[in-house]
Amino acid sequence: KNKMKKNLINLKYTILLISSVCIMKSTFAQSPSTLELTRSGGGITTGPSTTPVVGTFLNDALNADINTVYSSYAPSLTATVSYRNQLRSTTLTGTSTVVNGMLFGARLSDEISATGPQVVGSTKLYNFFGAAIPAGRPTNAMFLSSPTFPAANSPIVGPSGSPNGLDRSIDAENNSLATGPLGNDGNYGFALFNTVEPLYDANLAKDGRYEFGELVIRFNRPVVNPVIHLAGMGGSYSFQPILPVNAPRQISYFTTELELQTLGLTSTLRAGNSNINLSGNNILNSSTTPNAGCYEDGSTTNGFSNYGAASGSVRINGTVTELVYKVFVRGAAASNFNFSKVQADITSASRDPFNGDLYYLSISLDKPTQQISGNIFVDRDGLTDNNINKSAGVNNLKTNLGGSLFANLLNTAGQVVASIPVSNDGVFLFDNVPVGTYSVQLTTNASSGTYASPAVAPATVLPTGWANTGEFVGNVAGNDGTVNGTSSNVVVGSEDIKVEVNFGIERLPESNSYVTFITRPQLNSVITLNGTMPVLSGSDPEDQPVPGSLSGKSLRIDTLPNNATLLYAGATVFQGQVIPNYDPALLQVKFTNPGAGLTGIVLFNYSYIDAAGLADPTPATYTIRWPDIGILPIVLSDFTGVKNNCNADLNWKTSSELDSDKFEVEFSTTTNTTFKAIGTIGASGNSTITKNYQFNYFMESGVNYYFRLKMYKKDGTFTYSQIIALGCVDTKAPIAIIPNPSNTGFFRITGMAKGKNTVSIYSNDGKLIRTENVINNKDVNISNLAAGTYVIRILNENGTASVERLVNY
Repeated sequence: KNKMKKNLINLKYTILLISSVCIMKSTFAQSPSTLELTRSGGGITTGPSTTPVVGTFLNDALNADINTVYSSYAPSLTATVSYRNQLRSTTLTGTSTVVNGMLFGARLSDEISATGPQVVGSTKLYNFFGAAIPAGRPTNAMFLSSPTFPAANSPIVGPSGSPNGLDRSIDAENNSLATGPLGNDGNYGFALFNTVEPLYDANLAKDGRYEFGELVIRFNRPVVNPVIHLAGMGGSYSFQPILPVNAPRQISYFTTELELQTLGLTSTLRAGNSNINLSGNNILNSSTTPNAGCYEDGSTTNGFSNYGAASGSVRINGTVTELVYKVFVRGAAASNFNFSKVQADITSASRDPFNGDLYYLSISLDKPTQQISGNIFVDRDGLTDNNINKSAGVNNLKTNLGGSLFANLLNTAGQVVASIPVSNDGVFLFDNVPVGTYSVQLTTNASSGTYASPAVAPATVLPTGWANTGEFVGNVAGNDGTVNGTSSNVVVGSEDIKVEVNFGIERLPESNSYVTFITRPQLNSVITLNGTMPVLSGSDPEDQPVPGSLSGKSLRIDTLPNNATLLYAGATVFQGQVIPNYDPALLQVKFTNPGAGLTGIVLFNYSYIDAAGLADPTPATYTIRWPDIGILPIVLSDFTGVKNNCNADLNWKTSSELDSDKFEVEFSTTTNTTFKAIGTIGASGNSTITKNYQFNYFMESGVNYYFRLKMYKKDGTFTYSQIIALGCVDTKAPIAIIPNPSNTGFFRITGMAKGKNTVSIYSNDGKLIRTENVINNKDVNISNLAAGTYVIRILNENGTASVERLVNY
């Protein structure tokens, strides 16, 4: 039989405090072998601590009614539990010690009647599941270890519930039972504690619900449908007032609640008591007076019931590598006070109690049979280091490109026998794979092929702008020799767990096109493209998220001009030449044939090559234009623009004019293309002295403008000026989000107005995720955002707004 064991420990506890924990053991008759956390599966140390805790799974193959014998399991499977983004803390009374709101191995302080500074109670970080047992201790009937064995039709209530007619009675155990590394064992779990002292410190409402941070569960390799067991979510604190005599006992109720943040998963309640409530992916306590007891056993503390804890088993449906839960503590309207008290309000003793909710977490899953799993890495430097898992020695991030990627399992004939979407965390896992030889294809094309009915493999493609960098079966340096989006062969034998079938992909770089105007050049004159003329520039999500000069980068000259010569470091550039470590001061244009006619033009194409050695697939065009001196109606000596608040003040000068008619002012907001006229200024006609002109235009907030002059002669012919850029922002640079796309867990906004800026983050479907105030160049934390596209709205206190899109992967 398959049931969750518990450890019956004789425990002294004060009548003034009630901690909240319960217990578990797993195994059911005829259920599959399960992997469970046991005594032998981890180091047992004492808290309080915020250091991550690791448990190693062992195999429970017997599934007998009384089974405490486990066997080792290979390849090793571990679960690491950690806290992230702690939002609450308290300073212990009488000390300078700061304690985080979420702790491992902590409990209510003992000996609260003693004098001295406030202390944190201590317990083992990893222990028998529910080792610190209060009244109303739970039963094994509240837990179910196997994710596939038939579950109860409804949550279990009471100590003797036996859904489906299966006995889940308690196996009495104690700490002396273990006899060796793989001998008699019991189910173990992680002791978690959320202190309510920070809520008391802030005098927060007793019936509020307050976020504490994030609880992270990470497996060392992908698993299928893990079961999360929680025991004793709920607790209270009570005391008997000294005065007035016979006053009613005072009590505060509170409970932990968890909300799953990992996208692409669903949850199922497998078993539990009447207080556990699963709402979507949120694990809640339905009791209006949460307390420590897991069922109503008639026990009381000075007249009030201990019942009110939530305990049970929740299956996470899907392939999982990491689970992230937001942690909340909820109070209750029935409480007599808000969360805690100082000792002076209770007795004459001087030590303040340390209060909170102690609960336990354990994990189990069905023992895998045959599996193939792997990862999709954003490999920013490609095979330059012969390693798709790392770049420059740093672990690469993983991605599923917003849910667009599929892993197809191919047989030796190259046919698809299974097809699955890559998970949000960039992993894939094929479960219950028949014995045989396979390879894995990474593509945006799913397939209906099955083991019984294989299908022709679809095309191996990635989303536009992405490219493969390599494949390798292993988590060290290496590659399979061919960059094609398909792995080398993987041989699956009986009970083989094949991991690390890995793929590297990366975003392709982009090069910037330019059109620039000059006066008619002289034959064999030379100009340098070092800033006076636009510098070759581009962007790359991994190497250069913000568009800018390619100085120090690599680039390729794809085509050459037919009426000029390109020089680099004084040598003639040839078509297809790759320039590493590009220096703008060394790239020049020599005008060997300036040409004649209405206008002259020189152009060439170039491509940015990123750190992975991949080039922009759509080379940029660099264009230099000039009017022929014989028909030039206007000699423009200067054209400048200044931003005055949101007004563009344009000023220009002419040194001479011949039969000039007018200046037509044009602008574009799309990087030097699609210009339109916004105003006309009359020209002088004929002049040999300097003439000054000006024009003003109001610019919309957050928009980049590109202005030019269209200079007409009276016969209708015209020429263009050079282009100048302005924008309605507080700095010369436009508002930009960097890095974008982001793989760093944060982004920064540049170009914001000075003062208080309100930044709102929306999902791609328009749902507000959060709003916060930031200043220019301050990091915005997005480590808890899943991969995908988000809308960022920046609102300045002066009322101007800008909207940008962010890709997080």
